[in-house]
Amino acid sequence: MVNVIAIQTARAGSKSVPNKNEMMIDGRPLFLHNLISAIDCNSIQHVYMSTDIPLAQKFAYETGYTIIPRPEYLTGDKASHYETMKHGLEFAEKNLSRQVDILVVLLGNNRCAHTEDLSRAISMLINDETLDSVISVGKYNMFNPLRAYRVGQHGNLENFSKFKESSAPKNKLINDKDAVGDVYFFNGSFWVMKQKSFLSNNGLLPFTWLGENIGFIEQDASCMEIDAEWQMNVVAQ
Repeated sequence: MVNVIAIQTARAGSKSVPNKNEMMIDGRPLFLHNLISAIDCNSIQHVYMSTDIPLAQKFAYETGYTIIPRPEYLTGDKASHYETMKHGLEFAEKNLSRQVDILVVLLGNNRCAHTEDLSRAISMLINDETLDSVISVGKYNMFNPLRAYRVGQHGNLENFSKFKESSAPKNKLINDKDAVGDVYFFNGSFWVMKQKSFLSNNGLLPFTWLGENIGFIEQDASCMEIDAEWQMNVVAQ
């Protein structure tokens, strides 16, 4: 049998949105939604939560996930997410006394790791030897990189991308939101990874632990992680 575990990474505090992982949505703290989805997934044998949130222990007893206590060096806002996940994996493998084959990582500031999507992602990874990982994404063509600006050295806006008008696909204007085709962003719901790909940590940027061959499951564009105040109303709907 393929050994599949899920680990949620959710720490106390936040600078972008204070205590976002603990905000109440539909009568539950935000972090609990994805944990319950993972517990309800028959493809996942064990569910863990790497955290320093005191409230998490109460729900662990009630719901059935295992707390991974975070060492102090992994609790601040400068803590490495990769090192946090790796610490959690090492804890789980020691706890289970066997190697994990597939690692599912859930974030605490999102509630869209739906059970059926987790099951499908795990199945994709098991049945396709070429895949290193399967992740959740949203399609946001309006945010394609050709339409992005950044502030230049003189304080004025400059193109983020170096593409020129002639580089746009045939019959497409460069300012068309669909000029480069569909544009996908990781939406914060889940990463499902083969253990060897995760530990190699030499894949595509920006999340090198996902490997080079990344499958995806597209979710509704309203599925997103909370990193700004305006997103709270979207996620809470």
